[in-house]
Amino acid sequence: MWKTFLALKLAQLVVLYNVPAQFDVSSDILIESYSSDRLGLPIIDRLLDGFLIWDNVYFTDLFKNDIKYEHQFVFSPGWVALIRYIASLLPTQNFYVLLAIATVVSNVCQLMACQVLYVFSRKMFEKMPFFGLKSKDLAHKAALYYILSPGGIFLTASYSENLGSLLSILALYLREVSISYSANYHLKVRLWAVYIFSGIVLAAAFQVRANCLLLGIFYLYDLERFWRASEVSSTIISFVSGIPLFVSFVYTNYVGYKTFCPGRGEWCNHVFPSLFQYCQVHYWNNGFLNYWTPNNIPNFIISSPIVATNVYLIWYFYTKYPSHLLIPYLLLNAILVVLGVLFWNIQILNRILNFNPVFYWFLAVIDNKMIRRGLLFWILIQAGLFGAFLPPA
Repeated sequence: MWKTFLALKLAQLVVLYNVPAQFDVSSDILIESYSSDRLGLPIIDRLLDGFLIWDNVYFTDLFKNDIKYEHQFVFSPGWVALIRYIASLLPTQNFYVLLAIATVVSNVCQLMACQVLYVFSRKMFEKMPFFGLKSKDLAHKAALYYILSPGGIFLTASYSENLGSLLSILALYLREVSISYSANYHLKVRLWAVYIFSGIVLAAAFQVRANCLLLGIFYLYDLERFWRASEVSSTIISFVSGIPLFVSFVYTNYVGYKTFCPGRGEWCNHVFPSLFQYCQVHYWNNGFLNYWTPNNIPNFIISSPIVATNVYLIWYFYTKYPSHLLIPYLLLNAILVVLGVLFWNIQILNRILNFNPVFYWFLAVIDNKMIRRGLLFWILIQAGLFGAFLPPA
């Protein structure tokens, strides 16, 4: 598995290194400001410069400098804090050293997530009678497809997605192993400490990627099932497990409010003041149908295979392999598609789907050479587009 991982990363780096020029050179301002920090290794310096585009400009600046502007608050405080902590252990605060470390840590997180996904997938497939005998093979395929994620080069750069996905998959795995299912699929918590810890891990994931908030759906689903089954102790445990995520959410909003309000006005005066929500709408044009403009048609076209696949997999599992185990995963997937198509910058679906493993379980079950080749082709094309500072981002 790790050989495939390394081979794909090497191929991406070769493409990135050979991109002749960038369509947008605005990141040159950042590169020039840290020119004295170059490592003196031409190949490495060129590759690191190639990563300094899109949101990575914000991330890398925050690795070294404090927040100055309100829109910077949306960039994963947990991820930035981790890199800053590692940097504090080093004798140097060289910009390119920090960027290199963040890139390595991000890729290590993806490889670790791949390993956790393998263990998790095997556990899930073993629980479903129509997959049980093939669980090991399907888990291996799911992990390989995870390496071939449509997130591509964004999962090779020092973005926060890999750490967020690692924590998300770990949280879901811990949740799964801590509950039991009766013959009529009544849920019950059998390892309460593990279940509660999964909620703590999820709260940490939210500090890394805001979309991880949606994983709270699993605990709401459990809460409803426990309540209906009159499992009093499990109901209480489920409620308690959701508290860390709620506190993490409230704390994040409190920090933004305390920093800028009430003097900032505007979003501070909303009934539910949220800096994150304001920035997403004001700076990134998120919101209901805000992205439905002629100039974004290419992004919708590029994202259409992912959207279509995720819609189809919901129908596929629901009709061909119905299982109560998959209901919350399919529910989350449906919500992601709706939000991605109607409210978000649709192309981000390519790189944030990693936190819900059902996409890779589906690819493992239908396993097709054309799909593998298509993903590989897309990943390499995407690396070239990324290096040229061209969409999708």
